[in-house]
Amino acid sequence: MKRMLLLALGILTISPSAYAQSDSELIEQSLAAAPRRARDDASVVKWSADHTYTTIKEGTNAVVCYSRADERDRPPFAVQCTVKANLDRVAQNRKF
Repeated sequence: MKRMLLLALGILTISPSAYAQSDSELIEQSLAAAPRRARDDASVVKWSADHTYTTIKEGTNAVVCYSRADERDRPPFAVQCTVKANLDRVAQNRKF
């Protein structure tokens, strides 16, 4: 029983979802979803619990990428990109 408990605690401590990501880690992961030709100039946002976002990397094109790993039933690595004009719709969809 002790072994199982130690194993479970060990998995939780090394699980990617068990620690908060730094902004640089979040930027790197989020940009993995961007098309290669748009990656360097894309923006990255971080979503808050109240469905608002903070820009953590300002870009010069219309592409915006973000992590979805904080959403319910998502794997630890879940990223997506959209365009700036679509961010209000993304915020609306995150409420559900």
